Amino acid sequence: RFNRPLSAMMFDLDYFKEINDVYGHLVGDQILYEVACRCKDFIREFDILGRYGGDEFLILLPETDLSDARRIARRLSQHIAATTVTANKKLISLTACFGVVSLTPDIMDMITFVDRVDTAMYAAKRRRKKIQKDPNRTRPIN
Repeated sequence: RFNRPLSAMMFDLDYFKEINDVYGHLVGDQILYEVACRCKDFIREFDILGRYGGDEFLILLPETDLSDARRIARRLSQHIAATTVTANKKLISLTACFGVVSLTPDIMDMITFVDRVDTAMYAAKRRRKKIQKDPNRTRPIN
């Protein structure tokens, strides 16, 4: 409407279902809380953070073009990876897959915008799983 840059990122936590299965839903809830706090501390005051569902988070980034949004996503990914939660005297490390998009003239509503960032996140997740299954690869790539 105002022809200003707007980007969005969506991420979900890797292996969250397994964490819930092994450590229980209370630990899973603690992890979601810790990640939300880390995100809130990381993003700007006027950015909008929300839990989209399950272990997925959506962040709207006003006044942010695609290249800046990608840079922010890389930094936030590192910030989340620095998060550890203790459960049953074990440290749980976290990683996440990110999708990032910017508003373009062909996007006419928020439903389409959110759908595009959701699709981008799942594409990143598929790429990560493919890389992790590569027998020549020793560790996942962020």
